[in-house]
Amino acid sequence: MGYSAGGPYAVACASLLPLRVASAGIVAGLTDMGWPDAADGLDEEDLIMFGLDDENAATAWCEEHYGADGSRYFPRPGEPGPADAAWLAEESNLEGIIAMVTEAFRQGVAGMAQDMHVLGRPWAFDPATITAPTRVLQGEADTNVPSAHSRHTAELIPNASLVLFPDHAHLSISNEIPQLAADLASHLE
Repeated sequence: MGYSAGGPYAVACASLLPLRVASAGIVAGLTDMGWPDAADGLDEEDLIMFGLDDENAATAWCEEHYGADGSRYFPRPGEPGPADAAWLAEESNLEGIIAMVTEAFRQGVAGMAQDMHVLGRPWAFDPATITAPTRVLQGEADTNVPSAHSRHTAELIPNASLVLFPDHAHLSISNEIPQLAADLASHLE
């Protein structure tokens, strides 16, 4: 299962490791940035990082904008929508996000820069080769990853099922992960 920027990694594993992937889940995942409409609706800072020529340029950009330790990454521009604001109002969710971001930047911004550089390139694998049952989840109130990304990914993968949640956004969709895990596990029985 891959969430957000992890979505393309889940698609890559399912495509390139068919004997090792029994089922796949993509939650609010970015799609192939080689798709002509991929940039529509994405954050301008993300698009800048996607377009940088190499990892060194991406690292320098991240250090300049977020600090070498990532301490200026949050708060991100814009306010969270109502679904994510409500999700963040739950103390355990907010603590989880803080812990995740702290761990993500524990070794600096180079990992994020590398990720953004890789994610900004067209996919070098063919999702049409995926044979594992695949479910794609997307919140239609997501302002981070447009629902068109999930629709496109689901179209690329044969027999993938797309599940749209009208009231979920980028963070609140994580509430659906336990059910997704159960659904994916049912394919193993």
